[in-house]
Amino acid sequence: MSSPTHKFDPARLNRLDRPERYELLQPEKMLHEAGIKSGMSVADIGCGTGFYTRSALDIVGGKGHVYALDIADPMLEYLKGRKLKGKLTVMRSEESHFPLSDEVADAAVLGLVLHEVEALHDFLGEVHRILRPGGFITGLEWKKISEDKGPPLEVRMDKHALTEQLLAAGFSTINITEWTPSRYTFSAIKNS
Repeated sequence: MSSPTHKFDPARLNRLDRPERYELLQPEKMLHEAGIKSGMSVADIGCGTGFYTRSALDIVGGKGHVYALDIADPMLEYLKGRKLKGKLTVMRSEESHFPLSDEVADAAVLGLVLHEVEALHDFLGEVHRILRPGGFITGLEWKKISEDKGPPLEVRMDKHALTEQLLAAGFSTINITEWTPSRYTFSAIKNS
């Protein structure tokens, strides 16, 4: 199923690492609350400049591993230039085909990515494939409200539509939480 999308322009990547954005979105808090822990293997899909990658590396520590995937080369080059500490693999990806083995990750992070995906069912199926049994998906997404910032209303995903998509892709125990006035967090567990 294809849906309208709104891709972030990599030419504006400097907007993604602003200190006030970290303060507003609190990536480390979000990942902790989702259940990411020391020693885990985490896939940050649509990693951009590494907004969630950096926090994931801090949490998983030296025994964990973070795979940072994106479709945009400028984002990946920027992330490589950050010289983050820890076990990090930065990889170019196709939107619905990830260069990762089956069941390689304990968790997948999708930070403001879903509204950019063209074939959401295929994308979520690929996320499901790379997760280990009992692994989980967590992310942040724009509320389906009209406002001056963020993507247009027509590409934003209603919480109920997201729940249906996650269930159809083989996830359960879905949790959706208000995060900011414009965004919500979500998490779900991979069905075996």
